[in-house]
Amino acid sequence: MVHKFPPTIEDLRRKRINVPASEIHFFNIIDSLSDEWYVWHSIEWFSDTERRQGEADFLLFHEQYGFLVAEVKGGIIFAEEDVLKQQNTRTGKVKKLNKSPFDQARVSMWNLKNLYEEIALQEGNSDGLLNSYDQFPLSFAYFVYFPDSYFKQRRTIRYDHKKVFDRTDIEDQETWVRENETGRSPIEDFLISLLDRFEHSREYKPDVKEFFIDRVGSEIGQVMNFKQYYSLREEELERINRVQDFLIQSLSEKNRCIFKGSAGSGKTYVAMKKAMRLLEEDKKTLFLCYNRELQDAVREHITKMTNKDYKHLKGRLDILTIHKLIKISLPYITTVYTRQPIEEELFDNFNFTPAIDALSDNFSKIPMDYKYNAIIVDEAQDFEQEVWGLLSQFLRNIDDDIFYVFYDRSQAIFVSEFSPEKFGMNEKTDTIVLKRNLRNTVEIADWLKGETEYGKYDEYSGIYGFNVTRREFDSIPNALGTAAQFIKKRYYEKGIHPRQITILGTKRLESIAPKAYTSEEGTFLKFHDKKISNEPFYIIQPDHLQEIPMILGSEQIEPTSYASYKTIRSFKGLESDIIILIAESLEDVKQKQPDTYEDYLMDIYVGASRAKFKLYFFEYHQK
Repeated sequence: MVHKFPPTIEDLRRKRINVPASEIHFFNIIDSLSDEWYVWHSIEWFSDTERRQGEADFLLFHEQYGFLVAEVKGGIIFAEEDVLKQQNTRTGKVKKLNKSPFDQARVSMWNLKNLYEEIALQEGNSDGLLNSYDQFPLSFAYFVYFPDSYFKQRRTIRYDHKKVFDRTDIEDQETWVRENETGRSPIEDFLISLLDRFEHSREYKPDVKEFFIDRVGSEIGQVMNFKQYYSLREEELERINRVQDFLIQSLSEKNRCIFKGSAGSGKTYVAMKKAMRLLEEDKKTLFLCYNRELQDAVREHITKMTNKDYKHLKGRLDILTIHKLIKISLPYITTVYTRQPIEEELFDNFNFTPAIDALSDNFSKIPMDYKYNAIIVDEAQDFEQEVWGLLSQFLRNIDDDIFYVFYDRSQAIFVSEFSPEKFGMNEKTDTIVLKRNLRNTVEIADWLKGETEYGKYDEYSGIYGFNVTRREFDSIPNALGTAAQFIKKRYYEKGIHPRQITILGTKRLESIAPKAYTSEEGTFLKFHDKKISNEPFYIIQPDHLQEIPMILGSEQIEPTSYASYKTIRSFKGLESDIIILIAESLEDVKQKQPDTYEDYLMDIYVGASRAKFKLYFFEYHQK
């Protein structure tokens, strides 16, 4: 049976709102094609040279014959003095078609051919993918599909009837199905006849099939699906916003609450909503998290939503890391001489014990102005055990003030043990479980569950995207180089913004890339490779993502000549539209380091679950 993308009508409707009945009709009729056919629905192409873009209803590919572009148009289509018109079958209303479906299909055909050739040349395998003229080696054609029209019964000079499949042909197809005929169906005969018109110049190459399906099929659909994804996601998030608002309102009288949920279940968004609600109620609030990147992201989101600069919120809503909170507190309980070794242990060795001991012994010295009416702890599973019992003491009234904790045991990559009871909570009576994955597409959520066994969801987002791309590399440099090429060629040149893409790794960039160099601004890996870009391209590991604009200016790097790299642990709690996760092969770790395999799987789960729309998993083999 034909391979369709998406595979079913249900998936088609999830992917695109209000699919025309004529396109559904075509989607069904091609079920009679053999399994040598591959069909993509609703694709968008871009021409970088002509600065044009367009959309084709269907792209069909056959490994031996070539590809076709189909433009589908419902209603009664007819030509009047060579002008195409469309009559609504329900109302009878007639209108002139602003765009000729023949021209739309033809232009899309040429641009998709050019796209194939462009990607093939970038791949560096022109002998296996192109003919001697560096062109697509098989046949290519276009046609129109008019399911409601007897278009060919009215002869016209301008429009080639050999490129039309209309109601008459559909009746032949229906007869073929009804009478259980064998052999090729009328629709398949029609498609092959179009491609055979150019069989004299056709040159079969075995590499073309896999390349067209895996590379071109992915390339042509991705930007289109981004746009559709954002449309669906906005609708979904609007509904989720109402649910979250209701949840927060219903818990308004509850001062102690634990929110438990897997990655992507909306914990941080609920936490931020609660913080903004407390801000409106004029309750002095501390929003606490573990890492600096999450702190910056929460500040950015809340200042955007409240339309207020953080310096104007500070003092009413403090958004801090646990390290920053302790540093602010130390001057009240230590001297200059005793403070320095405590801070060195805290920031250089991540050892909380000396600071916690000092706070525990002298907490009464902390001024009331540095205490809060409410504390919200996000990613609580990251906090050291010594911190848990201390946090409630930052409340002005421990019994009556608000204390909300958000956590996921599956992401406890910094500590070996986590228990909400240590925060003074009762897990049985105070827990709210967030059971739906709101971040990832269905494909990513399925992959997470299947590969890592983490991520327990009762429901998925309902948003479909692309399958996870998994590739193996014989070295880390090859994996990093391919990531750079993907980002520049597949995304930046198609209009995707650098902030939408992040490369994640299990280790810091300087430890896996010998050619990386470090400056005050961060760590840099520079590429001089024409396959990536005519200009130098950089993978940048900044100390903090907010510093990227400053780094680009000081290093004189073009805005689309870099990609951000972060370790999984430093990116924890954040998300990105596209994640390229570079990590040692799961099988290698399992075989060579079985004692660490479960921890490694948890790291992969945390990193991969950052991807909202598209996930690449690049595994490398250590030599």
